[in-house]
Amino acid sequence: MRVTLINPLGGALAHYAASLAAVLTDSGVVVEPVAFDEPSSAGTGRVHWVMKYLQTLLSIRSRHQTDVILIMWPVLGFWDFPVTRAILRRHTIHIVLHDPRPLVRASGYGRLARRIASLRWCRSTAVVHSAAAGATLSVDAPRITALLVPHPMVKPVENVMRRSPTVTVRVLGQYKADRDVAALQRLATEVPHGWQLEIVGRGWNPVPGWHTHNRFALERELADLITSSSVVVIPYRRFFQSGVAVRCLELGVPIAGPRQSSLGALVGEDCSWLVSGDDWLTAIMSAVATEPAAVCQVAEAAYHRAELGWRAWVATIG
Repeated sequence: MRVTLINPLGGALAHYAASLAAVLTDSGVVVEPVAFDEPSSAGTGRVHWVMKYLQTLLSIRSRHQTDVILIMWPVLGFWDFPVTRAILRRHTIHIVLHDPRPLVRASGYGRLARRIASLRWCRSTAVVHSAAAGATLSVDAPRITALLVPHPMVKPVENVMRRSPTVTVRVLGQYKADRDVAALQRLATEVPHGWQLEIVGRGWNPVPGWHTHNRFALERELADLITSSSVVVIPYRRFFQSGVAVRCLELGVPIAGPRQSSLGALVGEDCSWLVSGDDWLTAIMSAVATEPAAVCQVAEAAYHRAELGWRAWVATIG
């Protein structure tokens, strides 16, 4: 079986794409990756980005073989469904909807786009990475078929750097309106003296008690920031899944985030790293106290769930 992976966010989703290609290859799939950078990475505008996407779809249509197409990010939102179906009529198309209701401003998620995407002639399959995303899609576009498949992962490693005597708590990733800034402010007044609190991500304003760095972290720096952390906090009030959380587990670093979220499916519903109510400190202290080998066990379980999920996806499209 051949699967063409289209990654229109070549910068932001580089690791996601590599993880997905690896898990599919391990499942016996022939993978053909196609990637191009988003405007923020390429230094071009949105129109150029959309044209590049359409050119990519047209080039795939010209091939003789019939591929399964997996689109890792909907460039046009729900308009991706009719557009890709119109261009790639002979292909099986699956579109990953990371955030069926975007957490940041985005085009193509309005009522008309959702209604057109739900028409029988243009329906493709949506891939979602959390039960919350699937539930949201079933409300907003109930006629679109959705497959729940775990966020792809690479095999985790044990992180011995976490044995450092200095406790470093970090928040990593872009600021969004659904970030729980109030919880971070409260946490800064509760942690033991000497703990280092740091935020690195684009769009953040200063948060009292935290060293805040308003900038984008490239992949290599992100890996260094994760591996040198005692715990990485996922401070959201609403979100569908967290690529940062997955990346942390891959690198042997525990996470702390809301119990009533997709993190339960990632680390296990009974994991003590999950935050009940507003008690972030208890979850964070539990994560900090977890030995590297035990973190790796949690990560290995998540990895195997992802592996099984993608094997099931392969069987579905086969």
